[in-house]
Formats: sequence, C-alpha cells, structure tokens
Amino acid sequence: MARTSSAENMNGSRSHTDLARCRQIKDPQRNGGRSLELLREHLANDDLVAWGWNPGTGRDAGARYAPALGKLIRAWIDTGAECP
Repeated sequence: MARTSSAENMNGSRSHTDLARCRQIKDPQRNGGRSLELLREHLANDDLVAWGWNPGTGRDAGARYAPALGKLIRAWIDTGAECP
C-alpha cells in the first residue's frame, strides 16, 4: 500500500503513526520539556521554525499556512488537544 501524507489512510482511518506522532508532540519527555502552551509558543514564534517556512533561495519551504500555525495550535489546545 502506498504511504499517504494525510492524517487519514487510504481507507479513511487514522494511522497508528499519526497517533504516535501526536503522543510524542504532547509528551514533555520527548518534546524538549514543553507543556502544550510552551509547544504552541515554540511553533508560533521560534526563529528556526519560522526559517523552515522561508528557508531561502533554492530551498523548498514547508506548508504554506505558517502564519496561521500558532492559531491552529491554539485551537487544538483549546478543544482538548486530542490525538487522532
């Protein structure tokens, strides 16, 4: 089966990998000791994270929603930070 980059598998179910990633992101022992609020602050305002959205000439930038990342993380936290 081909690997997908979306949150859903080909059959529409969530992957174990998505769950594992979510748990890792939320786990302070594996995310640099960050609470959810510190994680949001890091993703929204860290210079290195920001560089990933605009890495310079000849390099591909990440997803195009970087300016909204802090808002998306805030909404995720405010709605319970559930893992898929």
